[in-house]
Amino acid sequence: MPFTAAHNVTAEDVARAARIAMRTREKLLGIAGALIMVAVEVLVAYAFAIYVAAIVKSPAMLIDLLRFETGDLSTSLVTWLSVIITLLLPVFFFYTGRTLVESARPDWRVRRLVKGSDMLGPTTYTIDSEGVRSTKAAGSDVFFPWATFDGLRTGADLAVLTRKGQLRFFVPLQAFARDRDDVVTHLTSRVRSAA
Repeated sequence: MPFTAAHNVTAEDVARAARIAMRTREKLLGIAGALIMVAVEVLVAYAFAIYVAAIVKSPAMLIDLLRFETGDLSTSLVTWLSVIITLLLPVFFFYTGRTLVESARPDWRVRRLVKGSDMLGPTTYTIDSEGVRSTKAAGSDVFFPWATFDGLRTGADLAVLTRKGQLRFFVPLQAFARDRDDVVTHLTSRVRSAA
């Protein structure tokens, strides 16, 4: 018996699906990445502090270097380059800071990336003996046969279908209201038989 229901997909739905699909290994890699990013941020901040301390101790030398008055062209060019890079450090800190936060919480990255995406909006889900299908109000249609999936994870309001641990499709269970348990049972049996 096919199950059909409509749901308004939001960025939060996609982020929750990504969070449910995430494996422990991916969480640990995210934490390790976050620790590496913290180390990079600390080293860059330390180098910046040394740079500023050198400028404070000898501002006249910096001015001479910037005016190309030292007689050494290569040193003046490197000085200009270091000043430009130093001025770009706030941009570096912003992007690495965001990467740091998103490595610890990948679902936040997913939420940011799908904002304004055509994945969002009114969607009709159909689950039958052939597979799962989502049809957008705008007309786009996505179909996955059962052989596409080898895993199923469920949360309070989402069923996440995976392949080798990677999110492939999600079903908003709240859309199926009364048939929720039957839908979960159907998904479970189909994924088991396909795997």
